[in-house]
Amino acid sequence: MHSAFLSLSSRRLFEPRQRADVEQLVRSLFVSPTGSRHLVWGSYWSGIFLGNVDAKTGLLSSDKPVNLAARPGAGVIEAPWLYEVRLDLFLVSSPLSCLAESQLTRRTLQRDGIYYLFTSWDECCKGTKSTYHMRVATSRSLEGPYLDSDGKAALEGHMTLLMDSHDEVYGPGRQSLLEDDDGVLLVYHRYFGTGSTGLLSLNMLDF
Repeated sequence: MHSAFLSLSSRRLFEPRQRADVEQLVRSLFVSPTGSRHLVWGSYWSGIFLGNVDAKTGLLSSDKPVNLAARPGAGVIEAPWLYEVRLDLFLVSSPLSCLAESQLTRRTLQRDGIYYLFTSWDECCKGTKSTYHMRVATSRSLEGPYLDSDGKAALEGHMTLLMDSHDEVYGPGRQSLLEDDDGVLLVYHRYFGTGSTGLLSLNMLDF
């Protein structure tokens, strides 16, 4: 079902373009806590985009996607993954005539949190010569604007470095996130040492 959904959405949006463009797309599905569905995708050419999805048909419901991030001039940006960290708002109320803790009423409301846009930059799949690496930007709105840790716009090519090649790790990228009992896992592929075979890797993320 997931693969069929992605195929339908890509075909709907990219029919006017060359088939090679479609094959280069890396995309993922974001489902909000309210149940709305959004397709986020990126490629070598135009940056990262977000489109709304019709839950019944699995097709994009709009022909005007939102551009979330880009690298003006040159450079690859792809493999987007959106994740929302929800914020809890605690409301405490009590009768004016009594402030005893046992009589306090406490309610927890969820409000919109922070959206994290994870992407992969540069060249992958070249073994230890890969320049692939992961970057991230954040926004208080799903549609942006997304900013790096210095407040600079992702649409202008600014995203905070999350992981680059280091020690015996080469070309980390093509990331996704997995919620586990212990927290949120960053799932990605990388090369190790002098080997040419990509490895699946996991790291805990701290927000």
